[in-house]
Amino acid sequence: MEKDVITTSTSMVSLPELFSQTTFAVLDCIHAAKAVIAQTKNFERFSNFMEKITLILKELSKSNANDSESLRNGLAILNVEVKVVKQLADECGTRNKVYLLINCRKILKQLENSTKEISQALKFIPLASLDDLRTINKVTRLCKDLVEAEYSPCTGETTILEKIESGLRERNVDRCFVNDLFVLIAERIGIPSEHLAMKKELEELKADIRGSKPRISMTEARRMEQIIELLEMGDVMASSEEKAKRYQLERDSLGTQPFLALQSFYCPITMDIMVDPVEISSGRTFERSAIERWFADGNKERIAKEDYALESIVKSVARQIKESKLAIELLLQLSRSSALRDAIGSIQGCIFLVVTMLSSDDAQASRASRELLDNLSFLDQTVIEMAKANFFKPLLHLLSWGPDNVRLLMAKTLSEIEFTDHHKLSLVKDGGALGPLLQLLSHDNLGMKTVAVKALKNLSSLPQNGLQMIKEGALGPLFDILYRHSLSSPSLREQVAVVIMHLAKSTNAPASDDEQISLLESDEDIFKLFSLISFTGPDIQRNILEAFCAMCQSSSGPDIRAKLRQLPAVQVLVQLCEINNQTVRVRTSAVKLFYCLTVDGDDISFQDHVGQRCIQTLLKIINSSTDEEEISAAMGIISNLPNTIQITQWLLDSGALDTIFSFITDGNRNTSNKKLGIEDAARALRRFTVSTNKEWQRKVAEAGFIQVLVQLLVSGTSLTKHYAAISLKQFSESSASMSQPLKKTRAFICCFAASETGCQVHQGICTVESSFCILEANAVDPLVRTLEDGDLGAREASLDALLTLIDNERLQSGCKVLDKVNAIPPIIKLLSSTSNNLQEKALGALERIFRLPEMKQRYATLAQMPIVDITQRGSSGMKSMAAKVLAQLNVLGEQSSYF
Repeated sequence: MEKDVITTSTSMVSLPELFSQTTFAVLDCIHAAKAVIAQTKNFERFSNFMEKITLILKELSKSNANDSESLRNGLAILNVEVKVVKQLADECGTRNKVYLLINCRKILKQLENSTKEISQALKFIPLASLDDLRTINKVTRLCKDLVEAEYSPCTGETTILEKIESGLRERNVDRCFVNDLFVLIAERIGIPSEHLAMKKELEELKADIRGSKPRISMTEARRMEQIIELLEMGDVMASSEEKAKRYQLERDSLGTQPFLALQSFYCPITMDIMVDPVEISSGRTFERSAIERWFADGNKERIAKEDYALESIVKSVARQIKESKLAIELLLQLSRSSALRDAIGSIQGCIFLVVTMLSSDDAQASRASRELLDNLSFLDQTVIEMAKANFFKPLLHLLSWGPDNVRLLMAKTLSEIEFTDHHKLSLVKDGGALGPLLQLLSHDNLGMKTVAVKALKNLSSLPQNGLQMIKEGALGPLFDILYRHSLSSPSLREQVAVVIMHLAKSTNAPASDDEQISLLESDEDIFKLFSLISFTGPDIQRNILEAFCAMCQSSSGPDIRAKLRQLPAVQVLVQLCEINNQTVRVRTSAVKLFYCLTVDGDDISFQDHVGQRCIQTLLKIINSSTDEEEISAAMGIISNLPNTIQITQWLLDSGALDTIFSFITDGNRNTSNKKLGIEDAARALRRFTVSTNKEWQRKVAEAGFIQVLVQLLVSGTSLTKHYAAISLKQFSESSASMSQPLKKTRAFICCFAASETGCQVHQGICTVESSFCILEANAVDPLVRTLEDGDLGAREASLDALLTLIDNERLQSGCKVLDKVNAIPPIIKLLSSTSNNLQEKALGALERIFRLPEMKQRYATLAQMPIVDITQRGSSGMKSMAAKVLAQLNVLGEQSSYF
C-alpha cells in the first residue's frame, strides 16, 4: 500500500524533482548505513551499492531520459526501499548492542530483501530509451549484483547464536556455560568482560526488549524472554557477595568428596598440573612443551592414525585468528614429517585455507603459512592446487627448473586455470612465466610446444601481456609453428592463430602507441600471413582476419591497410563475404576487415572487384545478419564505396534505399553499433542526393528520406548531423527549379476564390516529395540549432544548407525566413569560429544579407566587432571581404583602400 501511495504521489512532481528527491533519499540512507554500530561490513557493502546508484541517478538525470510511467515507478520503489533500510540502519546505530547481536540474522534478512527490491526498482528503468551504452551496462551489472547479494553474520556471531540456541535447547546448562557465552558476547560487541559493564549491558537489553514488545509477535517476545532467562543464569547478575555465598553452598554440599574436576588440569604426558595448556585436534589437552617434545621425538606419524585428526586441524584454520594460528603452527610441525606431508596436502580445502592465511594481519601466522606451503610443495599435484588457489611461486619454480615432464605438467596447468586479469598480469610481469614458456615453445617435442601455446593463449588475452610477449620475441617461434606445422598438428596451428590474434589486438592498447610496437615489420610478413587465409580451415581464417582487423586499427594501421590493398586482399575478402558459414564467423571477420580497407578512400583498389553481386551480398548481410558488428561493418563498406555513377546505379537496382531506410528507422538494434551504422547510412545517402541527378533525388524523397534526415538533425550524433545537412543542402539546391509556379486566376474569379499562396522562399508550389523544399520539411529550425553544434563539420554543412535559401533572386525572401527563425545571430557567431573556412563562409553570407537595408539596420551592431576583428587578424582574402562588409555597414568609406 505504501508503494502505491508513493507511486501515485510521484506523478505530481516533475521528473527532475523526482530524481533529486530520490538521490537525497539514497544519500540519507548511505549516511545512516555508515553510522551503524552493528553489522558494519554488511551495511558498508550495501552503501557501496547505493553509491553506485547515486552515480547512475545523476547520469540518468543528465541524459534527458524519457519521462515514462515505468521510470517513475522504479524511482518510487527505490524511494520506499531506501527509507526502509535507513530506518533499519538507524536502529542498528542506536539500539542495544546485545539486542542487535541476538537479532543479527533477522536484520540481515531484512537488508537482503530490500536489496533485492531495489534491484527490481532499477529494472523499471527503460534502458532502450538511453543512448549511453556505459550507463546501460552499469545499470545491468548493478541489477545482477543486487540480485545476487547475500549478507551473513561473521563467524564469531554465528558461534554466539549457535551457543544461545544450544542453551535454549538443553535447558540445563550450568553457570560456566553462560559465563563463557558472556565472554564471547563481550568480545564481539567490544565491551569489558568485567561484572559492572556486562550487568549494565544486560539491563539495557531487558529495557530494549520491554520497549519493543508492542511491535513484535508473541513468539518473538517469548523467545527474547527465554534468552534473558538464560543470560541471567550467569555470574554477571550476581554481586561478589552473592557469588561467594553460592560457592560456599556448593562447596559444603560436596562434603569430603575429592575435586574430580581438577583432574583435567593434569597433563596426560607429564602428569603435572599444566602451566601452558594446548588442545590438539582430538580434543585432548597437553602441556605445550610436553606435546612439542613428543612430536619432536618422532611421534608425529601417530597423529595420522587418529580418525579425522588431520582434517580437524585443517578445519581449525578457518576459525578465529587465535585458533587458526595454532592450527597453522601445528600443521607446520607435522609437515616436517615426510609421512604426514603428503596427507596434509591432500585434505580438501587445506591448500586454499593456508594460502588465505598468507594475507593474515598476524605476521607470525603469515610466515608460518608460507613455510608450510614450502614444505608441502614437494608433490606436483599439491603445487597445482596452490596455483588454483592463486599461489604461483612453486609452480613457476618448477616451470623454470623442473624436469621436462614436470615443466609440461606446470605449463598445462597454466593453460587450464581461468585466471583473473590481475593474476594474468602478475604471472607475466612479476612472476616470470613468459621466459620458461617461450623456451618450451622452441622445444623439439611437439607436446611441449602444444602446452606452451595453450598457456600463452590463456595469458595473451590481456593486452599488457600481449605487448610483453611481442617485446620478448614470441612472434618468431609462433610464426614458425604456423607456417611449418601444417600437416603434423592442425589443432596446434589453430591455437597459434588465436595467440597471434591476441597479440595483434594488444597493439591497440594505449601503451603500444608510446612504443610504436608492430606485429608485422615487412611486406613479406604481411603477404605470408594473409596468404594463409586461402590455404587454411575456418578457425585459422577467422583468427588471421581478426588479427588484421586489429592491426588495421593500430598506430601502424595506415601502412598495413595500404599494403593489403596492394595484395589481392580485396578479391579474397569479397569471396569470403559471399560464404555463409556463421558457425565460426569467418564471413563476419571478413566483412570487418573489408570495411577497414575502405576507410582511406582508395577507390582504385575496389573498382575491379566490387560489382553488383558484391553489393547485393552486402545488402543481404545488413538485412538478414544477427551480428551487430557485421551489420555495422557492411553499412560502412556501402558508405565508403567509390562514388561512381555505375556503383550508385547498382545500389539503387539492388534495393539499397529500402535497406538504408529500414536500418535507420529500426529501433531494435544495439545502441552502440547502431550509432556507428547510422553515421555510415547517412554518409551513404549523400551519393543519391546530388543535385546533378534529380531522378535519384526523387527516388530518395519518395522513399520518405527527407523527413528521416530532419529527424537525424535533431537526434543524431555530430557526424550524422553533418552528413544529413549535406544531403538536405543538395536537395535544397534543386528546389528552385522543381517548385511549380502558381496558377494565375482570372480577374472576375479572384473576387470569389481565395488566392493560392506559394512557398515563402521559392514563390511557387513546394512539397517535400516534389520540390524537396527544406522549408516544407521543417528542416530550417534544426539546421539553425546545428549551427551551434560542437562539431565544425556539422556547423559548416548546416550553414551551406541554409545559404541555399538566399541564392540569387531568393535573397530577400530567404533573408526574411532566416530572420524569422533567428538564424542570423548564430551565423554572426561563426565569425569567431576557429575554422577559417567557416569564418569565410559566414562573412560571405553576411555580405549578401547586409545588401538588404532592414537586415543591415537590425544586425549591424551585433556583427560589427567580430568583422573588425577579422580585419585585424584574418587572412588577406578575408580582410578584403571584411572591409567590404564594414563599408556596407558605413564603418568604412566606399572608396577606402586600407585593405
